[in-house]
Amino acid sequence: MAAWVTEGAEGGGAALTLGQLGELSVPERCAWLTGRGSEEFASAIEEATAVAPGVDEVLDVDRLAWAVGFNVVGPVRDEGAGRGVKGYLDRWGASTPWDRVWGSLVRERADPHTGATGTRLGDLAVSVACEQRDVWQPTGARPVDRAAANGVFEALFAQNLPMVRGYVSKRFVGAGVDAEQVAIEAWSRMFCDHWSGSAHKRFLGLSRITTLVCQIARYVALDEVRDAERAGGAGYPGDPGGGPGVGGGQGLGGAETLAAVGVAADPSAEMNTEESLRHIAAGVAALPPRQRLAAEMVWHQRMPAKEAAAAMRVSEPAVSQMLAKARRSMRRHLGAEG
Repeated sequence: MAAWVTEGAEGGGAALTLGQLGELSVPERCAWLTGRGSEEFASAIEEATAVAPGVDEVLDVDRLAWAVGFNVVGPVRDEGAGRGVKGYLDRWGASTPWDRVWGSLVRERADPHTGATGTRLGDLAVSVACEQRDVWQPTGARPVDRAAANGVFEALFAQNLPMVRGYVSKRFVGAGVDAEQVAIEAWSRMFCDHWSGSAHKRFLGLSRITTLVCQIARYVALDEVRDAERAGGAGYPGDPGGGPGVGGGQGLGGAETLAAVGVAADPSAEMNTEESLRHIAAGVAALPPRQRLAAEMVWHQRMPAKEAAAAMRVSEPAVSQMLAKARRSMRRHLGAEG
C-alpha cells in the first residue's frame, strides 16, 4: 500500500495525519482520497455487492470516498449526531498517520460471526448503500434512491438474521429469551439509528456490521432479562414460565400482536402458552423485512405511524399499507380469515 503524503512537503513529502485531513473540506478530502485509493474503493464495492446484491447499483467510488472523507470528522451535533465516537478523529486522534486508518479499513479479516473474509471498507460500502439521509451524501448528488436502499437493507437483513438469531440463542441459552424477536429488534434499531432518514449515527467501519448488530442484540436481550427480573419473574415473550406474551421485554409479544391484527385471544391458549407463542412468532418471522420493521415500531414500540414513516423515510400511507399487509398475513397465519 503506497504511503499517503502531502503534496510539496519539505523533503519530498510527509505522511498525512488525520488532523491535517480533517482541516480540509469534505469535498477536498473526497477528491484527495479518490485520487489515491480509487482501486481500493472499487474493490470494496465489489466485495459489498457480493454480500448484499444491489450495492453496485446505488454506490460508486465517489460516493464511498465521500463517506470515508465525511467520517474523518463525522456528523456535527446539529445534524443529529449521537453521543460518543462520531468520526475517525475521535477514535485515533489528530496526530495519527492516515496510513494507519486506511490500513484498518482495507485489511482483510475474518468475520467473527460468519467466518467470511472481508474488509471493513467493504462493510462501510454496504452501510452507505443502505443509507437514506441525503445530508450525509456528496454535495450536489441526486437524492438517495430510497427503494434501492431498502432493497440492499432487505438483502442484508434476510441473509444475516439467522446468524444474529443463532448468536442470541447460544449466548442466552436457558434464559427464556425469544432469540427471533431479539434479532429482529436489533436489526430494527440498526436500521433506525444508522440508515433511516432520521439516522443519528453514521457507521464508521470500525467493526463489521454483524459484530455491531450482535452487540445491539446482546443489549436487547439483557434488557429483556432485567425487565423480567423487575417484574418478579412474570416473564416476557418467549419465556415458557411467563404469561402468554405479556409483561416486560422487547420484541413483538403474543398479546400485542393479537391485539394489533384484531384477533381475540383464545382463553384455551393459556393451557398451551409456549406453542401459541411459537405459532405467533412464526407468523411474524414470515413477514417481509420492511413489514416486520413497521410492525415492531408501531405495534410494539407504540410509535405513531407518522414517526415510523419519518424513521423509515417513507410516507405515512406507505407505513399504513405495510401494516395492513402485515395484519392480513398474520390473520391468515392465525386462521382468522381465509
